[in-house]
Amino acid sequence: MRFLHFNFVVLFFVFNLCYSNDFNSLFFADYSITVTASNSSDYTLSGKDANGDVSGNDPNLTFNVGDQVTFSVNSPGHPFYLKTVAGTGTGNLVSGVTNNGASNGNVVWTPQSAGTYYYQCSLHSGMVGTITIKNISQSTFTNAGGDNLWSNSANWSAGIPNVDTAKVTVDADLIVDSNKTVGQIKTNNASSAASVTITATNNSVLTITGSGVTQPIQNNKSGGSLVFNLPVVFDSSDNATETLRFNSGADQSITFSSSLTLNDPLTVSGVNKNHDLNLDGSLLGSGNLILGAKTQANFGASYNGSSYAGTLTTAGGGGNTNNQVTIISNVSDDGTFLKSGGLLNVTKDGAKITVNGANTLKGNIAVGDYNPTLTINKNQSAVGTITMGSGTLSLSLATAVTSVAFADNSSADWSTGSLVITDAADNEVSFGTDANGLTESQLAKISLNGSTPLINSSGQLYISNISQSTFTNAGGDNLWSNS
Repeated sequence: MRFLHFNFVVLFFVFNLCYSNDFNSLFFADYSITVTASNSSDYTLSGKDANGDVSGNDPNLTFNVGDQVTFSVNSPGHPFYLKTVAGTGTGNLVSGVTNNGASNGNVVWTPQSAGTYYYQCSLHSGMVGTITIKNISQSTFTNAGGDNLWSNSANWSAGIPNVDTAKVTVDADLIVDSNKTVGQIKTNNASSAASVTITATNNSVLTITGSGVTQPIQNNKSGGSLVFNLPVVFDSSDNATETLRFNSGADQSITFSSSLTLNDPLTVSGVNKNHDLNLDGSLLGSGNLILGAKTQANFGASYNGSSYAGTLTTAGGGGNTNNQVTIISNVSDDGTFLKSGGLLNVTKDGAKITVNGANTLKGNIAVGDYNPTLTINKNQSAVGTITMGSGTLSLSLATAVTSVAFADNSSADWSTGSLVITDAADNEVSFGTDANGLTESQLAKISLNGSTPLINSSGQLYISNISQSTFTNAGGDNLWSNS
């Protein structure tokens, strides 16, 4: 008997879980409204809509796009229709409604578009009410439902965002369980967790458009980290300059650990001090990544820039201030920090670039009229060209480095600029594969450990160490020029 009683309790519990509106509402914004009719003048409704309790004769209703609405109809002789235009008859029906026109049963509708709709008796013009369907354009992910899912309406302060221009605040770890497009995504300094991670299921992609805003990605949490561990696409719908922004004074970070696709330019900047932009997946697209003031860009071991068609631009700086841009490449040996043909473009003073992985710097460097520093800590076999205006590129090699090989630069524009190389031994830095890898004018603009170098038949730079010699006439022609 106890065993049977236990099974009855379990079955009752399971039955209630399966059919309870409360349980379903953890995953959908479900509303249920009973519909009766005591005469041919009005429907009588009772239940809840997005604004709260509903009761009385022909009340107006409000729901959001994506809500599931069930009208439990018991109105014999009064078919209950959902329509786009008020009026009797069976025309102008709302599409996608289950059991539309029932007088006894459930009429179920999940609205897909904002607008004004109507419930209407097909036989009596006075039995009519207005249904307003709204978009949710701003909401905060609180994870109040506890499962971290985007699709759970209980996790959102104002319901699940349902427009591509939505402004989303993320206070807790979030799982994107289908492809989503928003205008803005950000954390909140007051309410968000110190670390917020956004992941995905079902190979879902998060697209951010910047629609209606100038800072489509924000970390506003003081000392907080915002991690995108899913594919992110930045695809701006506006012509304004769009910014990934660190908006607090303490150490902040934003990390892209899966992939970031830039279909349009994106500027990175912060306030008060340098903040960390961490890229540890693939960078894709052709939009420029513009590193603005107070940015430290960290390219991780798993970073892959081999398919990136845009330009890495350092646009912050200004002398010895914390406006400077710092780039640190920890890309694994033989990976791609800057691909062949790619460009690292310096557009302001103060840029500091460090390359820690072997054979990862393969692209070109444009200095312009500015004075960046480039530190190489492992051998590089295929660096591209240097172009300069009046600026100076300071190149420093770690002790372990024995080879930094640039492409033939003889056709590159060095204008009035200069290349200052320190901590490099003879024959460690090369341009091309022969003595024609640099012009005489370019050689004159290079300082190698404080001296003007020569270039040998393999394109390597060296300093002549012949400071004294004895003339022996071993060649037999008595000529000074015969070595």
